Amino acid sequence: MELPRKRQRVDTDQCPIAQPTFTELIADYYAKADLQHCIELLLYADDDGELTKQIILKAALTTPEIAATLRNHKEEYIERERHKVISFSSHADKVIYSIEDRYMDLSGSEQYDAASDVIRQIEEAFTLIVEQATQEYASLGTKINALIALRCIAVLICGGQEEIGKQIRNHFQVDDSLESSMNAVIDEMSVEECERVCALEYSGRPFLKAMEQLKELADDHCVFEGLQDVIANLTCEDETEEDGEGESEEEEEEEEEA
Repeated sequence: MELPRKRQRVDTDQCPIAQPTFTELIADYYAKADLQHCIELLLYADDDGELTKQIILKAALTTPEIAATLRNHKEEYIERERHKVISFSSHADKVIYSIEDRYMDLSGSEQYDAASDVIRQIEEAFTLIVEQATQEYASLGTKINALIALRCIAVLICGGQEEIGKQIRNHFQVDDSLESSMNAVIDEMSVEECERVCALEYSGRPFLKAMEQLKELADDHCVFEGLQDVIANLTCEDETEEDGEGESEEEEEEEEEA
């Protein structure tokens, strides 16, 4: 009886893996460089990259691998944003310097003229803070830092000295950009997040208490008349009242039916 034969090993020497030629490598290099140039050019085109977005969308709809890659990068981006905490102390520091130091050696009339520049700087700081703190995936830490920086700037405005401080306060007697900025940040927070912010330890007292003290200071200087609405927004008083009204209406309906 003939013994079974062993399986023959494949002779890999006879089937070498094809290696790209030098010409092919050069062609790939130039093709990649050309595509990169196209992408960079179209990203900054007059349509704000709209054509590039449409090309990527079309490619993702027809190629599952591209769609999966886009979704993975999106999830990674969201995760990074949710854990990133932005500090806005530099904005407050610039305002401190402008109000307390930069113009203190000027005469009263010169400070009067300079006040408009400082007011513009303050309002630009408000805009930059709100833009970053109200991003879709901004972290709670970022929102907290935004409210702290806005409160700090408000305190500086209340305590501004000499002519420049007086002119800045005169402006914010009628301007509500500080309150609007605070409300914009709070509007992006959940009820639970608002509760955490109210209870947050800040300079030896809860942040809510610090906001109430800011209102008292602002009232003494007749500025920031909308701060009570900001506090109500932060403590979710409006939502509580709406819930109470809803419950009352339901009770009235039940009594009428009875």
